[in-house]
Amino acid sequence: MSHKAEKPALGPNLLANLAQYQLYSNSFKGGRFMRHPADETLDPSFAKPKALKATNINKAGVGANSYLRVHPREIPEEYETRLSRSYYINYCAEVVNIYVATLFSKGYAIDRSDVLKALPPEIVVNIDGNGRGVHRFLKDAYREALVMGWVGILTDIPTAPEDGFSSAAAERESNLRPYSRILLPTTIWDWAIDPVDGDFEWVFYFDGEFNGEPRWILWTRKDWSWIDEDNNVTHTQAHDLPRIPLDLLICDSASLDDDEEPFGHSLLRDIADINLDIYQKSSELEDLLRKTAYPTRVWQTEPGDFDSALDNLKKHGGPPGGAGYDLIFNGEIKWISPDSATSKSLVDHIWGQIREIRRLGGVGGRSEDSVEAHSGIALEWENSVKFTLVKSRADNLRDLEVRLWRTYSSYLGYELPAESVRYPVAYAIQPRPEDFLELEQSLSNQMPESVIRAQMKDITLKRFSNLPNIEELLSDIDKWTRADIDKWTKS
Repeated sequence: MSHKAEKPALGPNLLANLAQYQLYSNSFKGGRFMRHPADETLDPSFAKPKALKATNINKAGVGANSYLRVHPREIPEEYETRLSRSYYINYCAEVVNIYVATLFSKGYAIDRSDVLKALPPEIVVNIDGNGRGVHRFLKDAYREALVMGWVGILTDIPTAPEDGFSSAAAERESNLRPYSRILLPTTIWDWAIDPVDGDFEWVFYFDGEFNGEPRWILWTRKDWSWIDEDNNVTHTQAHDLPRIPLDLLICDSASLDDDEEPFGHSLLRDIADINLDIYQKSSELEDLLRKTAYPTRVWQTEPGDFDSALDNLKKHGGPPGGAGYDLIFNGEIKWISPDSATSKSLVDHIWGQIREIRRLGGVGGRSEDSVEAHSGIALEWENSVKFTLVKSRADNLRDLEVRLWRTYSSYLGYELPAESVRYPVAYAIQPRPEDFLELEQSLSNQMPESVIRAQMKDITLKRFSNLPNIEELLSDIDKWTRADIDKWTKS
C-alpha cells in the first residue's frame, strides 16, 4: 500500500544549477550535444518528472535550442544554415582526458592489491554489475567528477525475495552481493547534511525508469523507499548500515554553502564558457569566409525598403542578404569584397582563447614565442601548478576509494584494508612534442641556462616521475653547467 512521501521531489539546488550541469556535460561530449542540447541530450531523469516539465535546460541567450547564439537581424533560415555548418572543437575533453590519462596511465602504479585480494573475485571484475572492473569503474567515476565537479558513488545490494530463498543454491545463484553505481549531480535531487558528523541524514535521487515509469529512492539512516512520480511511497525496507552508503568524489573542493556548485567545482567551471566562445567565434569565422570568399553583390535601396532590394538581388543572381550586408549605394549594382582584417581578428581571438583554456586547465598555455618570454623561474612555477592540480585531485580520488572500501566492509561483514591503498607521491603531465621543440629552440638560440634547465627538468619529470630516484635526477640537472648541457645535447 502506497502513501505520500514527506520529502520534496525536487531540491532547489538541482533546479538552480541544471543548466550549468548540462553545459559541463555537453561541453565534454561535444558534437551534436552542443548543436541541439535540448532535443538530444536530455538526461533520462529529466524526461518525465512533473516538477521539471516547465524547466528551461538551455543556457540563457541561446537560440533554436542550441548553444550557438543568433546574430542580430539573422533570419531563421540563415541561422539554421550556420548551425548545420557549425563545428565544436572540443578542448574541454582534451583537458579532462589529460588528467585522466595522467593518473591512470601504466606509468603510475596505484597499489590497491591488498583490497583486491580481500574482495570477492566477482566484485573485483564486475563492481557495478555491468561488467566494469574496479580500475575502470574508478577511472570512469574520476572522469565524471572532473567534468561535473562531483559525483556520488552509491553502494547497494539487490533486494532479497520477501519470502526468502528456497535453498542455499538459489541464494548463491541470485548473486546478491554489493555493487556500486555512479550517480551524477543531475540525478541526486535533494539531501540533508548532519551538522554534527558531516554525513548525510537523507538522500533523494532518481533511480531510473522501470516498465516505462520513473522511480526515485529516498535513503535515510534507518531505511530506504521507492517513490513514484506522484510522490507515492511504493516500498520501504529497513537497513542496519552505520551510514547512508553514498560516498562523494569531488574535483576541487567547494563549500557546502556554495549555491552554484555544492561539494565540488568542475574542472570545466571556467573552461566550458571559453570553449563555448570558441564555438561561437569559429562559426562566425566560417560564416564570414563563406560569405566573403567571393565578392558580394549589393543593390541600391531606399531607407525602409529592404524587402524590395532583397528581391532585386535575387533576380540578378545575388545571394540573399544577411546580417551586415544590407549596404546602400547610390546608383548601379556594385560588388564589394570586405577587408580580411575581421577574419584575422577572429583567428587571433580563437587562438588566444585556446591558450587560455590550457592555462586555466593547468596543462600549458604558452604562445609560440613563449621560450623567449618565460624565465626559468616562470617555467618552474607553471610546472608546479600542473603537478599540484593533478596531485590534489588524485588525493580526492584516494579519499573516495578509502571510504568506498569501508562501505563495502559494512556489507561484507569483515574489514577490508582500506587504508592500504597507495597512490603515487608525484604526478606529471606527459610531455608534448612542443616541449621538445621549445627545448631545441632554446638551445639553438643560446637561451640562459636557467631556462634550459627548467625545460629539461620539465621533460624529465613528465617522462620519469614514477622513478624512485626522480628527485636525485632533477637535483643533478640543477647543477649542470653550459658545458654539461652541450655534452648532453651531443650525446
